[in-house]
Amino acid sequence: MIAHVRGVLRAVHDREWLRQQVHDLTNQQESVTSTSATPWQVSDAPDDYIEKLLGTIVGVELTVESMVGKWKLSQNKSARDHAGVTAGLLERGSSDDIAMTELMTEQTAEQMAEPIEGAEDASSSHPKQ
Repeated sequence: MIAHVRGVLRAVHDREWLRQQVHDLTNQQESVTSTSATPWQVSDAPDDYIEKLLGTIVGVELTVESMVGKWKLSQNKSARDHAGVTAGLLERGSSDDIAMTELMTEQTAEQMAEPIEGAEDASSSHPKQ
């Protein structure tokens, strides 16, 4: 899915706010990407390193005023490409991959069932002779 988001951006320089963001983002990403039994944590790094790092970060906060989403699930690809993507996801086999395959198949079927905008029935646009 893609999203077009509109709103007001605010730059954040508050070190405690930034520290919390780094902490939360690290915990989130390490929980899904780490192969270690004990994922890396911000507290594993030296304090002076984290303080130096925080000085290089400008936080951005977005107050969302509107959002429009659109599914982008390979539905505009060829049938062969679409089949390759779904086969690859099914081969990986995680519950997320299987759910994504189901969404892709469902969205493509819905798109195929929708009439093409501006298209007319071929028989009505060409009179019989």
